Amino acid sequence: MPRDQGAMPDTLNLLIVEDSDAERALLAAELASCPRLAPRMAASLHDAADAIATTPPDVVLLDLELPDARGLNGVEWLQRHHPALAVVVLSGFAADDLLVATEAIRQGAQDFLCKGRIDADRLYRTLKLAVERKAREHRLVQGAVRDPLTGLPWLPQLEERFGRAVARTARNRAHLALLHIAVDDFASLRETHGIDRAEAALVELAHRLGRQMRRTDAVAKLDDTTFVALIDGMKHISDAYVVARKIIAAAREPILVGDATLRVRPSIGVVTGSGPGLDFRALLARAEAAMDEARRQGGERYAAAAELVPALG
Repeated sequence: MPRDQGAMPDTLNLLIVEDSDAERALLAAELASCPRLAPRMAASLHDAADAIATTPPDVVLLDLELPDARGLNGVEWLQRHHPALAVVVLSGFAADDLLVATEAIRQGAQDFLCKGRIDADRLYRTLKLAVERKAREHRLVQGAVRDPLTGLPWLPQLEERFGRAVARTARNRAHLALLHIAVDDFASLRETHGIDRAEAALVELAHRLGRQMRRTDAVAKLDDTTFVALIDGMKHISDAYVVARKIIAAAREPILVGDATLRVRPSIGVVTGSGPGLDFRALLARAEAAMDEARRQGGERYAAAAELVPALG
């Protein structure tokens, strides 16, 4: 999250969303004694949205009765538009208020506080724990859709993007390609240099793959040592082979990890297609077959699925 350069290391950027002038004044007076909190105020969810867009806070302290969001609406909006943002709700004393606050936690808020019972030290501890809890939850969610090692999305996310790419290529009479990129002899790399260095080399390879992608392209992780790239909107089929050659050239550059120099050797299978009706899994299988052919030819090269079609019968 963005922080002021002069902020203390443990300072939390806090956005208070409260429409009551009296409540805001009470909170401001209490927070004046806590230099570890850097508060801003918003009187509505609309104002909060503007404040978040300008400078994202670490945590939001959210009243559940706002002029433009009542009950759980504010929590739901924050969860939908800012899923990584920690939220602590402000509740009244009534039993119904506490029930709503408890439901807010089920809906994604990290904690709740009762109005009138807030002191600066307790508030800071609650907010700090909420930020840490939210960060842990977000990492778990991201881990389900992204590879925790490289940060790349897993294959299902690429498959969704593929569907949109097919529609675009059909409209624009363009071509797309899938590249099945497998690291050769990773087991040998791991045995020689150790798992930590071998995985660091995979991370660097993922970065290099990303640098070969255009804005319209994408790359995802298939398994521990395999990647899949989607090349979208090509004017010529040969553009896919240009990308494959660039990936191989980029991978050949030595990777420095500590005092060790590692080299990663990818084999790449390339399949191209155009028009409606393209099937992601069928194309991916052809790309994998082409990758196997590249390995049979000695690895560290690419092979085109189009050249295998007669053999596949």
